[in-house]
Amino acid sequence: VEAKASDRGCAQSTAAVEAKASDRGAELATLIAEPPPARHPKLAALVDGAFRLICSPSSPLPVAADLVYSSVVTVPALPAGPVEQWADTQYLWFNLWFDNNTSVAAAINNQFSSQLVLGGIWAQAGQGPPFYQPVSGKVTSYHIQAQYFMKFDPSGSKYPSELASGTATVTGRLVAVEPGESVYTTFHISADHSTWTLRVGVLGYGPERESVIEVPKPFMGLLDVDGLDLQWRDYDTVLAGCNWEIYGAKGPGSVPTGMSYDVAIAGTKPRRWTPWANSKAGSVPSTLAMECSNVYPDGQGTAAGEYLTQQTRFNISTRP
Repeated sequence: VEAKASDRGCAQSTAAVEAKASDRGAELATLIAEPPPARHPKLAALVDGAFRLICSPSSPLPVAADLVYSSVVTVPALPAGPVEQWADTQYLWFNLWFDNNTSVAAAINNQFSSQLVLGGIWAQAGQGPPFYQPVSGKVTSYHIQAQYFMKFDPSGSKYPSELASGTATVTGRLVAVEPGESVYTTFHISADHSTWTLRVGVLGYGPERESVIEVPKPFMGLLDVDGLDLQWRDYDTVLAGCNWEIYGAKGPGSVPTGMSYDVAIAGTKPRRWTPWANSKAGSVPSTLAMECSNVYPDGQGTAAGEYLTQQTRFNISTRP
């Protein structure tokens, strides 16, 4: 992905990008002055106007240094209705999350929640160490952001009073993107299994339009109490998924008309992959349809049913 971004780095002048970024920054500063109620998908129930469209494998996937989990999407058109009728919060994301370390009683959610977002943002920024608390915000144009979301029982954390909300986050910077641009998301663990790197950026550009964070410890060490020293090597599998997570939808004109995810899990060792499939929950507009397909590139099979790469396309569209 980085090579592609470098190859296309001349697609638009830096001056133009900086001008757009300046405009978006002013817009964001104004909107953050009166932020919406903080709302994160892991904290909110699916009530009327809320729904999820999901494509994910039926079983956990391996964690390995040779694997890169990636997705490319084209930023969809903005919702067709007036801005004041748009859904309150729209997370359009490709995520990883971990749930196989059951020995940590305080752990609840351990999620790499990098996102393409519109509307209310649970964490438009983070306060950083030692408490990693979110700062909510709102945007009326699409933005991307690398993000690590943590939820836990605060009584089992280092700072029960300061972390009474039971949540924490690490965030990269918000980057404005436009409909029609291609956005990549990647997740990769270091060779020594000590650190995950999360990237989300715009194809055809360099670091000036990329949001990046590094995660050196699960829960950023916030659950390391009573002698616990949690490390990423303690997590040998991961769950993955593409997800439209919408809150406060007000009909078809309040959400995008569709989007396609091209997911690739690529490594240097052959593996047997679990097929991905669709699911949905909540008040899904009847106008939206979805389909999921799995592809194993020709020439990569090394034994029956084993491949170096799994590719998945998840397509969300509006019914004719």
